[in-house]
Amino acid sequence: MPQNHKKFHSVNGKRQILVVDDELINRNILGEILKTEYDVLFAEDGLQALQMIRENRNTLSLVLLDILMPGMSGIEVLQEVRKDKEIAKIPIIVITSEQSAEVDSLKKGAIDFIPKPYPAVDVILARVLRTIELNEDRNIIQSTERDTLTGLYNRSGYDYFISHLDLSETALIIIDVDKFKGVNDELGTQMRAVGE
Repeated sequence: MPQNHKKFHSVNGKRQILVVDDELINRNILGEILKTEYDVLFAEDGLQALQMIRENRNTLSLVLLDILMPGMSGIEVLQEVRKDKEIAKIPIIVITSEQSAEVDSLKKGAIDFIPKPYPAVDVILARVLRTIELNEDRNIIQSTERDTLTGLYNRSGYDYFISHLDLSETALIIIDVDKFKGVNDELGTQMRAVGE
């Protein structure tokens, strides 16, 4: 495993995946496919899925989400996840036998689509791994271009942003705060503790 992906692994050293499907047979099939490479969690319905996503938001690498479920559908789960900023960046691959649902689920924020009946095991594993790695790479890039306390661009992120900006239609304000280090030293740690 690449060194830059270690921080995204769950406690036992494996990436964590949540499989959401109302049918036990489907959960078992996906669990068997994924268990050697991943720490697999299971949810039987949409409400349980949302609860587990929120509880495991810091270690969850991916959600495999069935679309057709009684009660809260997969599309409704997807919409709820995308509205909640604490869990919105967790990638979701939708799983369904309804081919017409593919475009709708992608428009609502799914990253990929796996049809039922399931394709070859290698196809599932490749899609899962690629989705996780792309998401982790995006998170790494974002963490290097933004200040962790303020969420603002740091110097390199700002330089990249400004180099791609059409300055002919842009107003720019630069603010220099005197003795900001003292303010940051005094309030930064407290603010960080409150946000955690």
